[in-house]
Amino acid sequence: MTHDHPLAQRGHNPPTSTPVWTEPVLGDDLYRLYHEEWTIAATGTEEHCCEFFQSVYHKRVKTDDWQIRHDTKIDRYRLWVRMPVLKGEFKLPNAASRWAEDQGLEDYTIVVRNSPADHDLRAYGRRKLK
Repeated sequence: MTHDHPLAQRGHNPPTSTPVWTEPVLGDDLYRLYHEEWTIAATGTEEHCCEFFQSVYHKRVKTDDWQIRHDTKIDRYRLWVRMPVLKGEFKLPNAASRWAEDQGLEDYTIVVRNSPADHDLRAYGRRKLK
């Protein structure tokens, strides 16, 4: 490909061949560290938070992973959802564990990037539970 190609000028790479999926070579894996954290998913009236939960998270998160709490400072309700949050990628699982412990994280999960376990963690809250 030359730089005078019209798509290359706009920052696009024209396809040169059909992409081929290859398995990663042993040792090329990256490890992802996830930590479950409570995040605010919606703020409003209690009814609004319930409706939001029903439309977005119902049957997509476990019963223990959501709460509606009243915030007295703003006199509003908040929908809190506990979700796995990606904290970093590491070359070695030991490095991920060491980093998590240095950060004071007690409950964390380390998975190989793009593995089925990684896909499950990223899909939590978006895909219906089995």
